[in-house]
Amino acid sequence: AGILALATLMRFCLLGFPPAKFFDEIYYVDAANDYLRGVADANSVHPPLAKIQLALTILCFDVAKLHGLPLGEETVGWRLAPAVLGVGTVGLTAWLAQLLTGRPRLSLLAAALVAVEHLSVAESRICTLDSIQTFWIMLGICCAAERIWRSHQDKWLWFSTLALGVATGCKLNG
Repeated sequence: AGILALATLMRFCLLGFPPAKFFDEIYYVDAANDYLRGVADANSVHPPLAKIQLALTILCFDVAKLHGLPLGEETVGWRLAPAVLGVGTVGLTAWLAQLLTGRPRLSLLAAALVAVEHLSVAESRICTLDSIQTFWIMLGICCAAERIWRSHQDKWLWFSTLALGVATGCKLNG
């Protein structure tokens, strides 16, 4: 819980800064807003699934603001999905390390390293597709590892296939 709290703090603290689009946000925020307006995505370089997830998060953020919740700048809504899934990736890292090593302390160490690793933190704080795709890839790997090393139940292969399919729907290298 402490490691997830640290990951959350590092990804959500000042999430609205800078208060304007930068780097690839100029493409993905517009693409997500196009989906919300029902307009064709002008940025068809990547498959639509991650951009749709961004659009759903922006929609939820906007609805919450309409109901009076003080959630901060508009940029927080853009960056919410990568931040949430970035924290999820920290938890999935602990799960995978536990499956592979069987040692809880090593699992916590692996999760702690991902929680503070600079690229993971930076990618989770901007509106790009990478953190979203990373979460789905990690989920797919964790489900496959659960099937192979622990449970031997075929449902884990189905979950793995679904998660990796979603990852590919986010970016083709999934």
